[in-house]
Amino acid sequence: MIRYFWDMPNVADVIENALALSMVDRSYVASKLIESLESEELPAEAVTEYDQRVARWRAGANPSSSSEELDAKVQAILQS
Repeated sequence: MIRYFWDMPNVADVIENALALSMVDRSYVASKLIESLESEELPAEAVTEYDQRVARWRAGANPSSSSEELDAKVQAILQS
């Protein structure tokens, strides 16, 4: 089956659909996503970016958010 760009769901759609799944199904999806991350090596640029973000966070340049704040932000994105 050929999929075209305009047929592809965006990340918000995928998350919304995943969150509607049962806990068992969400656990399965999460495990498959984690498994896919463990089977790939990150490019050097991604590791460098990660290290820079952690350094900025530790320096206080990028403050963290509570899970409640993140939930509110995700809901706002999903509703827009």
